[in-house]
Parts: sequence; structure tokens; C-alpha cells
Amino acid sequence: MSSGDDSYDGMEETWIEWFCNLKGHEFFCEVDRSYIEDGFNLYGLRNYVSNFMDCLHLILDDTPPDDGGDERRELLMNASRLYGLIHARFILTSAGLECMCSKFLAKEFGFCPRVHCKGQPVVPIGCSDDLEIDSVKCFCPLCGDIYSPPQPPDGSRLPDGAYFGRTFAHLFFMTFEDLVPDPSRSAYVPRVFGFKVHMSSRSLCVAKRARGGLGLGVGSYGAPEAQQKAQALLLANRAAAIEAGEGDEDGAGDDRITNGDGKGKEEGKLKQDKDGKEAAPDDAPAASKEEAAAAMTVLGGKVSAKAKRVSGSGTPDLNKKRRRVGSVSSRR
Repeated sequence: MSSGDDSYDGMEETWIEWFCNLKGHEFFCEVDRSYIEDGFNLYGLRNYVSNFMDCLHLILDDTPPDDGGDERRELLMNASRLYGLIHARFILTSAGLECMCSKFLAKEFGFCPRVHCKGQPVVPIGCSDDLEIDSVKCFCPLCGDIYSPPQPPDGSRLPDGAYFGRTFAHLFFMTFEDLVPDPSRSAYVPRVFGFKVHMSSRSLCVAKRARGGLGLGVGSYGAPEAQQKAQALLLANRAAAIEAGEGDEDGAGDDRITNGDGKGKEEGKLKQDKDGKEAAPDDAPAASKEEAAAAMTVLGGKVSAKAKRVSGSGTPDLNKKRRRVGSVSSRR
């Protein structure tokens, strides 16, 4: 807030008029003097402002302005904070809503920056009712979203969002229902060479982000799709080989040879699984079950039988029984 930047002399206008006319304070309305003089409306505000009575007298012009230096600037800052807290309460009253309605009709709060809202007027809103959490935002009744207003031209800070609160914007349109615009039916349609982009492309982008988050090492969006699928397949088969262990029923087994002292020696060749896919080298790091499941999602289920067992489609013992039943039925 820029209340401390411009000096107040109290000669040509009241303090409230001076405060609301400052650059960057266009969202504020002038609070009625009678509302401020009612002590009931100020209940609990002493805890937020130091020198409460001095600030109150300054706002009501009961104290003549002086030419003090640092003390004067501090008093102005505290008075500005007190007025903002009073303002947050006043705009929830019928008189305050009427005052803000006139500013809304005059389009003093600005317009929605969304293209398809086509210049819909907005109202101020706060993201929190507590001080020093966030600056004031703008609420668009057409798209139902909030946006950051433009910065003041003099480079000063935007008012605190607590000076408007989270309730005012919605209470305003509940009170003035005739100001609520019709729902927007226009939306941006992404196109490539004139053709609409299919929804599946968005799902593909989400899947790519998920693969990157699982640490599959697939690469960026610009990597070739074939290379991404190959890497995902290698990870799936690697997880299957580790889970199945040595000497399973598929004959894949562990690709390590044991020497006399019990230490494993790596083979220099890569194995081939049942589907004819190239398996991962033995010195590659092990993959988890979550990585194998993500790889199955990428490949659309086109992975080996061992990778499916690792991803949770069934336990190895249960799969053995299923294959035995299938072989018996085929013989019959």
C-alpha cells in the first residue's frame, strides 16, 4: 500500500477521501463515518493495530495533521491497516454492498484477463481473511476463477487481500443476482494444422509425466516413441526376471553362473524372453513393481507373462495352476 508515500495535509479532503484516491487503492470504497464511530463495528481490531486510538482519530479527522517524520509515517501505516480491516467489515453490510455495486457497474475493478470472458467486469476478493497472507485478487463471475490484478503504475504494493476477505465477492453476487452473467459456453479448442487435437493426446502427456516421476528414465517429450517403449519393456522384463528367480517354469531362470567359491559371474550375452524381446543386461539396476506396472500401462499390456505377474495380475503359484488347468482342458 502506498499510504506512506504521499503526504496527507488534511486541507482539501478528508483522510478517507485521500486514502481511497491514492494510486493502487481503486478497489477501496469510502466507509461511512457513522459506521466507524460505532464502537461495536470495531470490536476486536485493537489486537491488530498499535496506537489504536491515535489511528482512529486520524481516520475521523479528529486530530490535526502534523509534519512529524518517522512517527508520522508509522501512524499513517497503522491507520491504513486499521481502515483496511474496517473496510473488510463494511463491504459486507447493505450500505457497503451498494457502494461496491456502483464501482462494479462503473467497471472500476477491472476486467477478466481470460479471452473467452470477453471483458467481463470483476470484483476484488481475498484468498485469506488473515493479514499479510496474500495480496488482493480479482474474481470473475463468468469463468469462476481468480486472477492477479495489474500492479499499480507507481510500483507500490497491492492492498492486502484481508481488506476484502473471502466472503464479499460471493455475497455480492448473491445479493445482486441480476448482475450474475450467463454461464460461458465458449472454450478454447486446440488445433494442429486445422484439426482438433484429440483428448487422448492429453492422456499421453499425463502418462509421460507419470513415467518420468517413477524414475523410468524414459527421457523428455522429444524422445522417439519407439525408444521409450523399448526402455519400458526392458524394465518390465527386468522386474519379472528378478521376481521369478532362478529355475522358474518358463525356463528363463537367473542368468548368473555360480563358480566354485559361490560368487556369481555375469554372462556377456543378453537373454531372450518367450515373446522374443531383448532382455535387460545383468548389470542394470533392479526395477520395482511400481515401475513394471507403469511400463505395462505404457505398452498397453504387451509385456511378457512374468512382468504381468510382477505387476499384480496374479501370484506365480496361481498362474501355475491356471496353466495346468488350461493344458488339461486342451488335451481333452
